[in-house]
This record gives sequence, C-alpha cells and structure tokens, in this order.
Amino acid sequence: MANLAYNLAIETSSRQGSIALGRGSEMLCAVDLPTPRRHRVDLMPSVAKLCTDHEISPGDLREIYVSIGPGSFTGLRIAVTTAKVVSMITGAKIVAVPTIDVVAQNVPASDATLAVALNEKHQTVFGGLYQHDGNRWVSTREPDVQTLEQLLTATSGLTQLLGEKLPPVPSCDGLSVLDVELAKPQVKHVWQIGQLLASDQQFVDAYALVPLYAREPEAVKLWEQNKNKRVTCS
Repeated sequence: MANLAYNLAIETSSRQGSIALGRGSEMLCAVDLPTPRRHRVDLMPSVAKLCTDHEISPGDLREIYVSIGPGSFTGLRIAVTTAKVVSMITGAKIVAVPTIDVVAQNVPASDATLAVALNEKHQTVFGGLYQHDGNRWVSTREPDVQTLEQLLTATSGLTQLLGEKLPPVPSCDGLSVLDVELAKPQVKHVWQIGQLLASDQQFVDAYALVPLYAREPEAVKLWEQNKNKRVTCS
C-alpha cells in the first residue's frame, strides 16, 4: 500500500518564506508566508492554517523537509526551531535539505556544468558544482566557502553560473551567467528533494538539527575580536 502520510516542506532561507503540504508522493499545495521577512511571526500560524485548510492537524504530519541554508540567519533559525518543535511533539521525522541544492533545481536541464554561488560576502561565496543526470541537478563537488575563481577553476567546458549576488565574475571561455531570478529558492524543490532523501531514510534527529551557516554570524566574530582585545589589554 502506498504511503499516504502527510508531509510538510519549509523554506525560509530567503526574504520570502514559503511552505508546502504533501500527502505521500503528491504535493498538495504550496503557499507563500503572508509577509516577507516576518518568518518568526508568520511561520507557525501559516503551518496551522495550511493544516486546517486540508482538515488535518499538525499531529498528522509524519515527515518535515526543512531548507537548512545557507541563507537568512533569522529565517533559518526559525525554520529549524519550528521543525524541531513539531517533530518533538508529533514524532514527525525530519529531513535536512541543503538550500544550495534547492536553488540548483531552478535551472533547466543542460549538458553544461552548473556552478551555484550563494551567500556572497568579503569576495567569497558558498559555492558548489552540479551536473544534470536527466532528472535533476546532482552535486559533483562538496559546497564550501571559496572565491569565485576557485569555484570556476574546478570546471571545464561549458559552465553556467548562478547566484543572487555575485562578486566580479572573471572572464572564462564557455561561461554564461544565469538570470538572478533563478537563484531564489522554491519550496516545491525543498519538497521534491525532501522526498528523495526520505525515501533513502536520510532523516536527522530533532536534537541534532542545526542550520547550515556558511560563516559565523558577524556578531560572533565581533564578540571574539573584542574578547581577544580585552585579554590583550589585561
């Protein structure tokens, strides 16, 4: 018998948050949160409303697919916290979906290498490389913080570069820069990747779930710098 349990996908790594509800292998609907940048206020009520609209309760959710970053510090923290709370209360299993993999799925199929560069800061990006396997974009190099030159040096032949905000792009033969609109993560891809990982039993314990931050928050760096200064002065 097909698994017809309900599942939920959460995407709040960007300015506009969204959620999707599925049942078994069918995505029933996807909705944007009411107001951009208000994930803390809107996420839980939106999940409750989505459940009510489909005449279920949050306790009926058996799997949660959450986009874990990198992305908005606050947005990711809210999504992870929400997934933890729902999981601990209901027993729903959690799948952690890397946001860079979500973004890659926006790009139409191609024989070219896809280079995805997110979270630009201080002339570095969180970048990864992908190849299309006929069904979806599959990671061929573990994403990491690096310069754009380092990311592109690892490619050969035709390459497509995707990023919402990019440092100066070096001139490379066979390189094309994709429309920035394609760099916006979509919850339907969180749901699709979540389904694949769930079918492979790649679940994460609620207590172990953490956001994927490409770098330390600036507040942490400043704290460490100031702490070191205080130690030096003493």
